[in-house]
Amino acid sequence: MAQLSEKAAIGLAKVSALKDIAVKSITHTAFQQILDCSRILSYSEYSEFQDIERSDLEQCFLGLTSFILEVCKNDLSEDLIRCYLIEDYKWTDDRTVSFLNKLKNYKQKIRARLSCITWQHPHIIDSSWKLNINAQSQSLNAPQAECIVKLQLEDCSEKDNFSFRCDTNSLQDMVLKLKECSRSVTNYGSE
Repeated sequence: MAQLSEKAAIGLAKVSALKDIAVKSITHTAFQQILDCSRILSYSEYSEFQDIERSDLEQCFLGLTSFILEVCKNDLSEDLIRCYLIEDYKWTDDRTVSFLNKLKNYKQKIRARLSCITWQHPHIIDSSWKLNINAQSQSLNAPQAECIVKLQLEDCSEKDNFSFRCDTNSLQDMVLKLKECSRSVTNYGSE
């Protein structure tokens, strides 16, 4: 198993000092947070956390969440997990069994979610542009032009697509750089 960060390891060890009801709740919350990242976690909605210092609670949550992700990523056996929790982090047998039962329920879902994580940059599949001309510009010579470029990214929602604004000089600089890049790629491919 990959080592947990020092903060995560300390947090996982601190979980053993919590009351049973708090451990049950923080374990459930950690699994739910991993599966639903869009949910905003609010510690104030949990009465069982009221007696715990917020910094300790955050460290426990960090440790537990990191441990769950490492266990799922490396597909660790129950015996190895039990060894880590009981021997290294001083968890009781009851808490370890409860954790393992929860892990059985969520492990495949978490592994499926982890499999979707990629380190590839998004691919541009389409682009569009629009030219805005400001006829009431401060310049007496000519109206100011502004270009709005929108890039549609592969496997992204509309809100994740990329757009930017630039003036004509910036756009010309960018076009020259892209042409230079294209020539480099073409030259590299022909070698």
